[in-house]
Amino acid sequence: ALQRNVAYLYTPAEVLRAATLEAARYSGQAHDAGTIAVGNRADLVLLAGNPLADIANTRKILAVLQSGRLYDRGRLDALLTFARRQADAPHNWAKLVWGFANSSVNAEL
Repeated sequence: ALQRNVAYLYTPAEVLRAATLEAARYSGQAHDAGTIAVGNRADLVLLAGNPLADIANTRKILAVLQSGRLYDRGRLDALLTFARRQADAPHNWAKLVWGFANSSVNAEL
Protein backbone atom coordinates (compact mmCIF):
# COMPACT_ATOMS: atom_id res chain seq x y z
CA ALA A 1 0.00 0.00 0.00
CA LEU A 2 2.83 2.41 0.82
CA GLN A 3 4.47 1.72 -2.54
CA ARG A 4 1.25 2.47 -4.44
CA ASN A 5 0.85 5.80 -2.65
CA VAL A 6 4.39 6.80 -3.57
CA ALA A 7 4.04 5.60 -7.15
CA TYR A 8 0.83 7.52 -7.78
CA LEU A 9 0.34 10.31 -5.29
CA TYR A 10 2.96 11.20 -2.71
CA THR A 11 6.67 11.39 -1.98
CA PRO A 12 8.20 8.84 0.42
CA ALA A 13 8.52 11.58 3.06
CA GLU A 14 4.81 12.41 2.79
CA VAL A 15 3.82 8.75 3.12
CA LEU A 16 6.07 8.24 6.17
CA ARG A 17 4.66 11.37 7.81
CA ALA A 18 1.11 10.10 7.20
CA ALA A 19 2.01 6.72 8.73
CA THR A 20 3.61 8.25 11.83
CA LEU A 21 2.80 11.81 12.90
CA GLU A 22 -0.55 12.13 11.13
CA ALA A 23 -1.66 8.69 12.35
CA ALA A 24 -0.77 9.71 15.93
CA ARG A 25 -2.72 12.95 15.54
CA TYR A 26 -5.74 11.16 14.08
CA SER A 27 -5.81 8.64 16.94
CA GLY A 28 -5.35 11.33 19.61
CA GLN A 29 -1.85 10.14 20.57
CA ALA A 30 0.27 13.00 19.21
CA HIS A 31 1.24 14.03 22.75
CA ASP A 32 3.48 10.95 23.10
CA ALA A 33 3.69 9.24 19.71
CA GLY A 34 4.34 9.95 16.05
CA THR A 35 7.69 11.72 16.44
CA ILE A 36 11.04 11.08 18.05
CA ALA A 37 11.20 13.46 21.01
CA VAL A 38 12.05 13.53 24.71
CA GLY A 39 9.07 12.23 26.65
CA ASN A 40 7.54 10.31 23.75
CA ARG A 41 7.17 6.55 23.71
CA ALA A 42 10.29 4.89 22.38
CA ASP A 43 8.63 2.63 19.82
CA LEU A 44 10.81 2.40 16.70
CA VAL A 45 11.18 0.23 13.62
CA LEU A 46 14.77 -0.29 12.48
CA LEU A 47 15.06 -0.78 8.73
CA ALA A 48 17.80 -2.26 6.54
CA GLY A 49 17.52 0.59 4.03
CA ASN A 50 16.51 4.21 3.75
CA PRO A 51 12.75 4.51 3.12
CA LEU A 52 13.22 8.02 1.73
CA ALA A 53 15.33 6.54 -1.08
CA ASP A 54 12.92 3.65 -1.71
CA ILE A 55 9.64 3.24 0.18
CA ALA A 56 9.94 -0.55 -0.34
CA ASN A 57 12.63 -0.43 2.35
CA THR A 58 9.81 -0.19 4.91
CA ARG A 59 9.42 -3.95 4.35
CA LYS A 60 13.05 -4.64 5.25
CA ILE A 61 12.62 -4.68 9.03
CA LEU A 62 15.72 -5.55 11.04
CA ALA A 63 14.29 -5.00 14.50
CA VAL A 64 11.51 -3.33 16.48
CA LEU A 65 11.90 -1.47 19.75
CA GLN A 66 8.58 -1.42 21.59
CA SER A 67 8.01 -0.33 25.17
CA GLY A 68 11.72 -0.63 25.88
CA ARG A 69 11.95 -4.18 24.53
CA LEU A 70 14.05 -5.04 21.49
CA TYR A 71 12.69 -7.61 19.03
CA ASP A 72 15.41 -8.64 16.59
CA ARG A 73 14.68 -10.28 13.22
CA GLY A 74 14.79 -13.79 14.70
CA ARG A 75 12.31 -12.91 17.43
CA LEU A 76 10.02 -11.15 14.95
CA ASP A 77 10.03 -14.22 12.70
CA ALA A 78 9.19 -16.45 15.69
CA LEU A 79 6.27 -14.17 16.65
CA LEU A 80 4.99 -14.19 13.08
CA THR A 81 5.13 -18.00 12.94
CA PHE A 82 3.25 -18.21 16.25
CA ALA A 83 0.58 -15.75 15.06
CA ARG A 84 0.08 -17.68 11.82
CA ARG A 85 -0.32 -20.95 13.73
CA GLN A 86 -2.84 -19.34 16.07
CA ALA A 87 -4.81 -17.91 13.13
CA ASP A 88 -5.01 -21.38 11.57
CA ALA A 89 -6.04 -23.15 14.80
CA PRO A 90 -9.68 -24.37 14.69
CA HIS A 91 -10.23 -23.73 18.40
CA ASN A 92 -9.43 -20.05 17.90
CA TRP A 93 -11.91 -19.82 15.04
CA ALA A 94 -14.54 -21.41 17.27
CA LYS A 95 -13.84 -18.84 20.01
CA LEU A 96 -14.09 -16.03 17.47
CA VAL A 97 -17.43 -17.24 16.09
CA TRP A 98 -18.81 -17.88 19.57
CA GLY A 99 -17.74 -14.44 20.77
CA PHE A 100 -19.28 -12.78 17.72
CA ALA A 101 -22.54 -14.73 18.06
CA ASN A 102 -22.84 -13.63 21.69
CA SER A 103 -21.89 -9.98 21.19
CA SER A 104 -24.21 -7.03 20.68
CA VAL A 105 -22.49 -6.35 17.37
CA ASN A 106 -24.30 -9.13 15.50
CA ALA A 107 -27.70 -7.67 16.42
CA GLU A 108 -26.93 -4.70 14.20
CA LEU A 109 -26.05 -6.84 11.17
